[in-house]
Amino acid sequence: MRHTTTLGHLPPIGAVSWCCSCGAAGVLTYAPSTPPELAVRIIAGRADNHRRDAALKEDRRG
Repeated sequence: MRHTTTLGHLPPIGAVSWCCSCGAAGVLTYAPSTPPELAVRIIAGRADNHRRDAALKEDRRG
């Protein structure tokens, strides 16, 4: 399975989300004092970690 992730914004509740083609997803809500750019970088890091972990699992399966 190919793991592609996308980032999305949910402005009304001050959140950033990510989702993967495998069905994994996450949402990060952030305080008004948190710069949105930082929140995007944090959630992008989570998505990258998921994609990396998923690729390792696929490699181990052969």
